[in-house]
Amino acid sequence: MNTVRIKRLSATCALACACLIGLAACSAPTAATTSSSSPVNTSAHTGLVAATVNGEEISEDEVTDFIETYRNGNGFTDEESWGTYLAQSSMTPESFREQVIEYFIGEKLINKAAEQRKIEVTDEEVDEQIKIMRENYSTDEEWQEALTNAGTTEEEYRENVQHSIVEQKLQEAVAADAEPQGDDKLLEYAKMYSDYLNGAKRSSHILFNSEDEATAKDVLEQLKAGTLKFEDAVAEYSQDEGSKAANGDVGWDMLTSFVTEYTDALGELGKDEMSDLVKSEFGYHIIKCTDVFEVPEGGVTSLDQVPEDILEYLRNMMTQSAESTAVSEWYTKYREEADVVINDMPEGLPYYVDVTKYQTGSTGTPVTEDLVVEGEDSSAAAEDASSSAATEGVSSSAAESSSSESSSSSESSSSESSSSSAAESSGSEGASASSDASSSAA
Repeated sequence: MNTVRIKRLSATCALACACLIGLAACSAPTAATTSSSSPVNTSAHTGLVAATVNGEEISEDEVTDFIETYRNGNGFTDEESWGTYLAQSSMTPESFREQVIEYFIGEKLINKAAEQRKIEVTDEEVDEQIKIMRENYSTDEEWQEALTNAGTTEEEYRENVQHSIVEQKLQEAVAADAEPQGDDKLLEYAKMYSDYLNGAKRSSHILFNSEDEATAKDVLEQLKAGTLKFEDAVAEYSQDEGSKAANGDVGWDMLTSFVTEYTDALGELGKDEMSDLVKSEFGYHIIKCTDVFEVPEGGVTSLDQVPEDILEYLRNMMTQSAESTAVSEWYTKYREEADVVINDMPEGLPYYVDVTKYQTGSTGTPVTEDLVVEGEDSSAAAEDASSSAATEGVSSSAAESSSSESSSSSESSSSESSSSSAAESSGSEGASASSDASSSAA
């Protein structure tokens, strides 16, 4: 069975947050949601109110169930493991509770804002997302087992998906109000990233299956002899269907992550040079460097000095940053204008622990390290840009280095400030799967 994590998209502090919480780790449960091995202890219910949002109540029991389900899902079932986790995360039961409450506050505010903007989600949209998720499981039994292991039910999961689509539509509606970014701003980005992009190489390749080494050697000899054109060899021999239609083009190395062997070989090539056979986990590659971007002496002064594909990458990044800022600022203002009251934490809650007993030797590990799902934190701009260049056999939807740089720029700082909480989450359409790789993307 594929290893798949059911994820939940939820509104927390700001829609611009880019964390995902797996339901197996933290599924906002109803009063008595249980996991198969660690049921929520409903005897700890108080009947009190944790907070109100514009007069709407968030029950203390709902918050407690959320935290207890999170503890159970992560194995923090005893006082020592829970206390150690909080201490290493520089948190306390009180601050953890407050972040969970903020999660529920965000959920209610998002629903209210969506209602005000007349945003609706049809049953067909929800059905489609659940269908995509269920395709990762071969039987109904496997699907039900996954839900049970995630500590949720099909009905609750459906509600989560519905809410995630509402949130995404709201985010898109708010982002549409972002101020358009023109060429002047794009030129700023080109200058900002010129050092990183300097020396970027564009390449094409021919991919042969691992068992076709003899064929690959024969084609290479013909290419070197000039009796076979590279483009014709791609059309006849390449097993990379993703790049085949583009004469083997896989884009710029700075915008796409290639397997190590491919990157190393490309690094040795100048413009119009061709490699020998390059062996990778996907087979044999013949690589041709088709272009090299070199920043002019004195730096980038106009957009026509930058290749169009790189400009498009920067344009996507710039747009995403502007939209993220618009969403973050909107939510901050919307949250400030709301009538929110958070009550003090009552005594005797099951997740209370004296954290001071576990703080000696604490490393201060951020709480979000345990919550972020691997491979989901690239900016949408980086994903969009890299996906256009990603092809079977050599690339993945990465561009991690540039994405990492952009996260430190002033354009993206608003999303950084929006959260690092245990209850924060944001994602893509409420349901996604980390299934086994079915293609040769690295």
